[in-house]
Amino acid sequence: MPAGGEPANSGPAMTALMRRAICAAAIIFAVSLHMQPTLSIAGADLRVSLSDGAILIFLPLFAWLCFRLWPQLRREISPCWPILAIAATLVMAAGFANGINALGRTEPWALTKFAGWFALLAYISAGCLLARALPGTAMRLFIRTYTATLGLIVLAFMGLASVGANWPFGQLGPRLSGLASNPNAFALAALCGVVLLLSFRDRLEKKLGRFGLEALSAFMVAGALFSRSLALLIAVAVIWLVYISIRKDFRSLFRISLLALLIYGTPGAAFSALSYIAPALVLGKGASGIFSKANKFYASGQNIGIAARITSTYRALDLWKSRPIPGAGLGVFLAYERERGEPEADLTQIHNTALWIMTELGLAGFAVFGTAFVSLLIFFYRSEKWLRGRDPPAADAALAGLLVMAGWFTMSLAHELMYQRVPWFILGLCMGMIFAAGQNRDTEAAQIA
Repeated sequence: MPAGGEPANSGPAMTALMRRAICAAAIIFAVSLHMQPTLSIAGADLRVSLSDGAILIFLPLFAWLCFRLWPQLRREISPCWPILAIAATLVMAAGFANGINALGRTEPWALTKFAGWFALLAYISAGCLLARALPGTAMRLFIRTYTATLGLIVLAFMGLASVGANWPFGQLGPRLSGLASNPNAFALAALCGVVLLLSFRDRLEKKLGRFGLEALSAFMVAGALFSRSLALLIAVAVIWLVYISIRKDFRSLFRISLLALLIYGTPGAAFSALSYIAPALVLGKGASGIFSKANKFYASGQNIGIAARITSTYRALDLWKSRPIPGAGLGVFLAYERERGEPEADLTQIHNTALWIMTELGLAGFAVFGTAFVSLLIFFYRSEKWLRGRDPPAADAALAGLLVMAGWFTMSLAHELMYQRVPWFILGLCMGMIFAAGQNRDTEAAQIA
């Protein structure tokens, strides 16, 4: 390996046109990923990401990717990994059919879940193919541009949310949602950005500087805190613990955490004070109203309370008991909730990814997805240990995959987050970088032999 910790396959020098193209692609992807147009499907309004249309071109490549990488997938992740991907698709198809059979109709929620599964396969394929196609320097430029754009999105979101604006959570137009129509999904995306900054720190710090990297990480953590979710705080703690156990960089995390709390807490304290002081000042009713609205935003919690979550959990367990092996079927739980006619029926979804899989896809689906998750987690852990010191960029990718899965799993205990595009795409990037390192290793071994 050349000096400076760079792998031999870092790639040729990029032209100015290639750099602009990579930066433009990263910016467009980051922005479109957080814009959600509303489509009318089967008489219901369903939200998708603006990037779904472009990313679905990678779906036909998923089968080719599995075929092309079949030996490597079996060797490095799990002997049954390609079969698991096929089994998961069959489980989703069976769940969709079970839902139609149970309800006697096609539920729009089931349709978006079933179609969304193929979108997720497209995102992980796009990430994997992108990482294998781009040389090391181009890949770092893409990651740096993507995280910087995500940081600007978080800053815009924080600024608007701090003054109590509804825009970040509401509508940009009649059928277009803004940056964070789902605050938990937005928080997970921000955490994924922090993971990329921490994992590729040694390479990104050369461009951003230590303070710039830590400040950007702190802003993203602070933006994620706007979801006001206890699961998010636990996810941050889990990511921090995993990172410290591998990188031993406690001081950096302490500075990021302290700065994030200051960024998040200072506006809240200021608006709380101004909401009381404003009436006595000559600021007008408009300014006083803004301060009061912002203060209520900081003091308020999410719409779904603990009682509603407990109730939906018991109902989900009762539904699972009716068909424990094949599951109730996609969309059945939400359809039954709507039939109850309760005011919060549209909100009382299953707030646990594992419980949602078990309820609607049964123990069969839980076994397939659980096995895939555990095997991928072990793959990233073993890859990080083996590649550390041998191929630092690939080791960074393995660490990023490990941290994303740790945070994703933790937040999924309190929220249904399986269908969030960002972690799937980042996991694809990480897998592609590790596979590229393994392929280069095999090529070098063959040349030596």
